Amino acid sequence: ARCCERLGTMAVAILLAFSGQARSSSIRVTTRSCAPRRSSPVAHSTGRRHACRLAAAGLFLPAASHAADEYKDLSTKASSKLLNSAESGDALAAINWAVPKATGLSVEEMARRVDAGLRRECWFVTGRSLPELFSSAFTFSDPQVTLAGIEEYSRGVRSFYKQGSAVGEIVCTAATAPDTITVIWRNFGTVNLGPGFDLAPYLVTTTLKTSASDGGLIVRQEDAFEAPDKVELLKYNLFKARRPAVPDIGAVACPLPRAT
Repeated sequence: ARCCERLGTMAVAILLAFSGQARSSSIRVTTRSCAPRRSSPVAHSTGRRHACRLAAAGLFLPAASHAADEYKDLSTKASSKLLNSAESGDALAAINWAVPKATGLSVEEMARRVDAGLRRECWFVTGRSLPELFSSAFTFSDPQVTLAGIEEYSRGVRSFYKQGSAVGEIVCTAATAPDTITVIWRNFGTVNLGPGFDLAPYLVTTTLKTSASDGGLIVRQEDAFEAPDKVELLKYNLFKARRPAVPDIGAVACPLPRAT
């Protein structure tokens, strides 16, 4: 079984299934489960696991493409047209994207700032990021799209998730290598695709790479997570009354090694 399928394909298949237009033999629906990865969340040796949740930018970026956004397949570019954000105005207008950069931080100091910022405002969902922590060369990349810039990423996730219904909760954050910060977080709730559909709770491992040559700023982001059965995802959306209660985030064990 493939570990990572295109989120754009998932969204299209779900929408078609809901409208009765998809045959069971042609539906390919995959997202990620709430179970932690069985392998170490720090190890990302299998590139096929990287960044499938944000298959991302191609799906949630505005339909008007920017020069820095490169779609890698036609299905991802087409699925971006399904975006249906209900927000009016610029919800991120208060963010100063040109704020001076917080250079000179050690990876441990950067990890503490990332953790505190995400616990105040999980920008993986809300888009209200801290531009001072990110290099002007920041990139997000997955098999479907290459994205440049923290503002583009932030506006993308803001549009993708239904604000007030989608949830991002931090389990733990740690500096796991001299140039690496790992964040374990839980994601669930509604996304703004077509009529909208819900993601069941699942854990995400986000890897943030820093660069000493760029003042210790974050230069790259990669996400990884496990995939549940496609039928279970459909059941989760079709039979909402049967959904289990979501455990308190404090009950979720951190799989990262303890600091020494």
